[in-house]
Amino acid sequence: MAGEAVETDEEGEEKKKEKPNIVKIMVGVLKETTDFKLLKDKPLFTLITLSNFFVFFVYFIPFIYIPVRAQELGIDQYPWLISIIGIVNIPMRILFGVLADSGLVSAINMNTGCTLAACITLFTFYVLTNFWMQACFAVVFGMAIGKLRNETLDLFERSG
Repeated sequence: MAGEAVETDEEGEEKKKEKPNIVKIMVGVLKETTDFKLLKDKPLFTLITLSNFFVFFVYFIPFIYIPVRAQELGIDQYPWLISIIGIVNIPMRILFGVLADSGLVSAINMNTGCTLAACITLFTFYVLTNFWMQACFAVVFGMAIGKLRNETLDLFERSG
């Protein structure tokens, strides 16, 4: 019959076993992943979720506009600006991970400080008119965003 499989047990007797229904499994997974009870029960979790939504909503915008702005200013080395962000970002992720694991600074405080640092550097972006100023921006911005993507799961675990 369709939907049934025949198995034999240890004594050699045949048993009918139903195949798993993929639709039921998918519905169960969707129900579990879209359970918003945690957002209602844990206000800290809700704040971290909203914060991460707004941060990651605009996370990649600077990567698009840094080369555009550099070209407007006639800076020929504009690819280096993105590279500087990446070069600084990698060791900062490691450093922030070590700091969070050691417990010297709480993950929430580091996340808040780095979010503020990234925002402040973004507000200064349009007054930077030469390569070296924008390179300094790229260093500070790369340091700040090194934390933003690093500890999201840790923040969620600590919040409940």
